Amino acid sequence: SELAFQAATALDATQRKAEALLAYREAMEADRRLGDWAACAATLGTMAALYAEARQWDDAVRLLHGALDCERTAGNDEGAFKALGTLAQAYARNGQTDLAQACLLEAAASARALG
Repeated sequence: SELAFQAATALDATQRKAEALLAYREAMEADRRLGDWAACAATLGTMAALYAEARQWDDAVRLLHGALDCERTAGNDEGAFKALGTLAQAYARNGQTDLAQACLLEAAASARALG
């Protein structure tokens, strides 16, 4: 999965976004098969950023939810907290302030739990 991620990053750097997204998808699927949930979350977050750059908010939000699920599956509370913040930003940029606020409230609750 690391090799696929590196290939995707190289494609992205050369502005070959569609090919990069396919390579990131391959990396994410490999991460899931291996049970590497932290790597899966990172890959989904990277993919979401590409969609956000293109202002394709629905796709970005869908991928960010996937990243959040992966962080939770990994038991990474700090990663889940960060994913909620990123998700809130995507919702806000898409004009979905009610959903952004819900994410921020959940993030605040998890921040209190983290201490």
